Amino acid sequence: MPARDVTSWFQDQALSKTLEPVRKFTIGSSDYSGFVMKWPKFRRTSNDIRPKNLTIQLANHNQDLNFFITDKTLLTTSYTIEMGFTHPTSGDELITMFSGKGQTVKYRDNKIDITIVDKFKQLSDRVIGSSDVPVEYLNSNYLPSDIAWWLVTSYGGYDTTTSTANIDIDWDAFAEWASIFSEGSVFVEARFDGQRVNEALRKLGRQTSSNILIQDDKLTFFRWTVADSNTTAFDSSNIKDVELEVVVDDVVNKQFVFADYAPSSDFFQISVVDQDSSSVNSFGIKEHVEEDKNVWHVNTVSALDLAQRRTQVNGEPFNRLKIESGLSGIQRFIGETVTVVDSHLALNEGYRITGMEVDMNVGQINFMADRSQYFGAFTLDVSTLDGPDVLT
Repeated sequence: MPARDVTSWFQDQALSKTLEPVRKFTIGSSDYSGFVMKWPKFRRTSNDIRPKNLTIQLANHNQDLNFFITDKTLLTTSYTIEMGFTHPTSGDELITMFSGKGQTVKYRDNKIDITIVDKFKQLSDRVIGSSDVPVEYLNSNYLPSDIAWWLVTSYGGYDTTTSTANIDIDWDAFAEWASIFSEGSVFVEARFDGQRVNEALRKLGRQTSSNILIQDDKLTFFRWTVADSNTTAFDSSNIKDVELEVVVDDVVNKQFVFADYAPSSDFFQISVVDQDSSSVNSFGIKEHVEEDKNVWHVNTVSALDLAQRRTQVNGEPFNRLKIESGLSGIQRFIGETVTVVDSHLALNEGYRITGMEVDMNVGQINFMADRSQYFGAFTLDVSTLDGPDVLT
């Protein structure tokens, strides 16, 4: 997954520990940066499909922002918050940190608080089917990507353009994600009877070990496969602090997956289980069950792909890091891989960025990085079905 496209000059400025960043806030095409009293904080992770919002506080001493009172439709316009640096000759070079539409406006004394919500809000406002008239994808082998596309376009109202011109969906990322399932013959069926679109996406993401999130105001899809080349190193030159956490409760070494659900009889006709014997010997049995009546795998190979992937990724308590880095990684995306070097913790290894916390007021970005999500391509191995892989 590539980083944001910025110049080498921008990258050099991001490494500075004393440089003050430039911040910009626009409502539609109008710049209101000079009204901002306090820049917001927000957090985004790779596995949370709920709408994200933030609140930005602006001065309203001269009633310049009273237009919301008379024209409520202005809440539905686009809001963008950017951050970057000012080049001495070519002007500002900025990247979008958060964008969305207005949710609430609160006037108090000479101040105004505007709450902005991201693109997931549209998906959380819409439902798929009902208990009386469910939406069904049955009696066929559907690629998970096909169902995802129908969910966000037919029911979510997103742009249907199948090219990089799509204004709502990162087409390149989606196409790459879809190719994983077509090449691996991973098939699912689904039945929705009133779930919200973002909840249906969450279920689809769980069944396929996928990550679905908003980046650069577009819905993006990816699944950890081969680790990317590490274009960024977090080390003593750009790390303020590192917090390392190891959580045994994260371990899953025996994964059950139920598949081939028959809605008419309310019965799963396939069940598989994969067990990591080495992990069981070290940490005891830690079981997890994946059973979903809205999205399910249609055959044993697809179900076992998920079961083995879970035990491989979660078979041991891998290192999780929180990296305080100022703005040195401002151009990085969730999903990228980085090398983390810390002599005190004896770290010099690759990690996958799984989240970030941004404090625009102080110019600080904290990254969450996970070692379990770093490793290379997963290969389904069902050659020895009399081993720990059990199918019924």
